[in-house]
Amino acid sequence: MERLDPKLMDDLLSDCKTPADVKNLYSQLLQRMINRSLEAELDVHLNYDKGERSEAGQRRETVN
Repeated sequence: MERLDPKLMDDLLSDCKTPADVKNLYSQLLQRMINRSLEAELDVHLNYDKGERSEAGQRRETVN
């Protein structure tokens, strides 16, 4: 992963005028990181693609 672009950080922080604004921005970023991590876990570890139905017994499974 590359470092965040300083201009991007400046753009994100430009609207932050109070500590509450910074806290709100942090909360939004944290929520997106958590959601992306969970989606990646579903994709990689559970072999599940976003938007795919995953009802029990409805998917082919390969047993090695």
